[in-house]
Amino acid sequence: MTKQRVDTELLDEIQRRVLWLAVRMVDFANRERAEKDDVKVGGHQASSASLTSIMTALYFDHLAGPDRVSVKPHASPVFHAISSAGFYGSLFAWWTLQTVSAPKKMT
Repeated sequence: MTKQRVDTELLDEIQRRVLWLAVRMVDFANRERAEKDDVKVGGHQASSASLTSIMTALYFDHLAGPDRVSVKPHASPVFHAISSAGFYGSLFAWWTLQTVSAPKKMT
């Protein structure tokens, strides 16, 4: 039995949402947090961007329940964007609606 793959256009939309949140987390941590000192606490936007496509494909199209992925520390904002309870919950609900209501493409 061949697994149906998620439409690449849908994965691209998810990827853009994940990247936006990851970059926003870093921006907030570095510029808007309450402590006004010189310590950079956020990740790196370029490292996050470099891993967004891979992690989106893994989490939304390839991984199964018990699977685990190791993430380079500088790209942890992408992991947190995908796995944060509120965002993942709403993103997963949106993704489920898209995949259930839209015809699935086979690759």
